[in-house]
Amino acid sequence: MSAEDQAFPDVCNTPSGPAVVPTPYTNVAMNTTAIPTQSRCLIMCMPAHNMTTERATSMGDSAGVALGVISGLVMGPGRAKAGSDNLSIGGSPATKMGMPTKQNGANPNAFGLSISPSQTRLMAQR
Repeated sequence: MSAEDQAFPDVCNTPSGPAVVPTPYTNVAMNTTAIPTQSRCLIMCMPAHNMTTERATSMGDSAGVALGVISGLVMGPGRAKAGSDNLSIGGSPATKMGMPTKQNGANPNAFGLSISPSQTRLMAQR
């Protein structure tokens, strides 16, 4: 299973003939591209993700080659915006399905949601 974080609109400047037009795209960050910040807590033989885990790249806005309107990036990194209230992993709140995300850079071009589970063994309800 691979979790996805999706955000819309990710507005990027896109060449359209002789002009550059701000165009909205759907931005998707896959948890399989994540760089975990802790390795002591494993779920289904893989490092569990927390708020400091960064998804190395996102996709879907690659046609906006004149870069994002806010972030100045295309296919930038993504990370969680909020985490669990009662479950910490590696000293930081655990990330979970349904939580808000920041995508396409540290100054995010788009805000989204984690919309699919990456595993179903451990459920953090709060």
